Amino acid sequence: MGPFDDLIPKSTKSSGNKSDSLFLDLIPEFKFDDLPNWVTPQEKTIINHHRDNYLKGNELNKDGQTTTVNMLGMAGDDGVERGLIGYFNGKNHNSKKDADAIWDYNVNEVGLENLPSWASPDEGNVAAQRLHKIVDKDNEKITQWKNRNTQQQNIDSRRSGVDIKNSMK
Repeated sequence: MGPFDDLIPKSTKSSGNKSDSLFLDLIPEFKFDDLPNWVTPQEKTIINHHRDNYLKGNELNKDGQTTTVNMLGMAGDDGVERGLIGYFNGKNHNSKKDADAIWDYNVNEVGLENLPSWASPDEGNVAAQRLHKIVDKDNEKITQWKNRNTQQQNIDSRRSGVDIKNSMK
């Protein structure tokens, strides 16, 4: 269940296919913050994956934690350290047995040219920490928006109930 499930008609929910579009027009008054200027186009791919999963309701909620992207550092045969997406198709892929699936998804669905790469794992860890701050900020903003929206729906419901009762007299 995504944070906006009650606002997205069942017929428009994501099937998990790459071709699905976002339904931002169905989510009133919500907008993610603009990304900082330091975010590279390749890092933007990671953040967009996170945001798409959230908006489509494809996040994983387990033990009070929300997963939408799970960026993993992995060196390819060429020795280049890359930031790969480990959360896809509604599952968290983060073990050695998942390495082939992770690599295949990132090569075939995302494209390695669209993902960040670094000179070392340490450089990748620093970048991942910076990106995680954006993800955390998004999660906080979504939670606040949902709480406000739920409160407003409750107020509107009560008002509707009063109007209905008054109209029945």
